[in-house]
Amino acid sequence: MTAESYKRERQARGSQTEVAAKLDVRQATISQRETGRTPVNREAWLALLSLPKLKPK
Repeated sequence: MTAESYKRERQARGSQTEVAAKLDVRQATISQRETGRTPVNREAWLALLSLPKLKPK
């Protein structure tokens, strides 16, 4: 669970703001996870993966 893999999976599910709202966290939390400032723990990783991916345009 790296910051890069978290960002890649988040991008597949929407913007930082959209994903933060769905996970009931601040947008800053998403940003900090993606930059490595805050470690991505198992709970955060699984919560992100529980969201559906966006349909390709």
